[in-house]
Amino acid sequence: MNTIVTETNRLTMESPDSESWETVTADDMWRFFALVILMGLSKKPRLSNYWSRKPIYNNPIFSKTLLRDRFQRILGRLHFVNNAEQANDPNNRLFKLGIVYKNITDRFKAVYTPMTNISIDETLSKWRGRESFRQYIPSKAAKYGIKTFVLAEAGYVYCHHIYTGNEKEAAAAAGMSITENIVMCLMVSLLHLGYKLWMDNWYNSPGLAKRLLAARIHVCGTLRSNRKEVPKLVQKHPNNS
Repeated sequence: MNTIVTETNRLTMESPDSESWETVTADDMWRFFALVILMGLSKKPRLSNYWSRKPIYNNPIFSKTLLRDRFQRILGRLHFVNNAEQANDPNNRLFKLGIVYKNITDRFKAVYTPMTNISIDETLSKWRGRESFRQYIPSKAAKYGIKTFVLAEAGYVYCHHIYTGNEKEAAAAAGMSITENIVMCLMVSLLHLGYKLWMDNWYNSPGLAKRLLAARIHVCGTLRSNRKEVPKLVQKHPNNS
């Protein structure tokens, strides 16, 4: 939180209208994020509706927690990283998330140890902004957004990987396919611990199963018959398409 406060204030001080900016404190930022979370539970058509006095929208907790104009100014200047440091890591498409993203993902792993059965799947966070790795997946409710590969157990996200479009290069460097590399990266802290991984046919393959079995991880999931190394007997099974 201190990092977010520092970088938000830094960005504002570098802007032309910095004189009108009231320095953000950690207390302001805690209040800001509390309201953001509450907005996810109580959805309204427009941002301004949360501070509306109309009976149909009125929710006093918002105006008591943070004034509307203050909330909107923080929202417009919210920043996680020092822009001057981007030259040191020009190929990192998640640079703007900075150390905040790493701290959060590390924390997911630190506070909970999954039970035996875990699963991997992808999710799409709604996003229609201008971003080079924004995805269009018609089967998802959001359709446009940021795709994330998630390793989870019974609703708890143990770790995840945001798709940035650089996955092909990373997989080639590791000598694996894209799906194999994604799975192995997500599972790295659980290898050799006897877990059982469940996945769908986008991830599952004989090659991946062999890699995981060598690391004492058993797998279960649907399998595409046209995957490499699938036995001919399985490919010719009448139930396969």
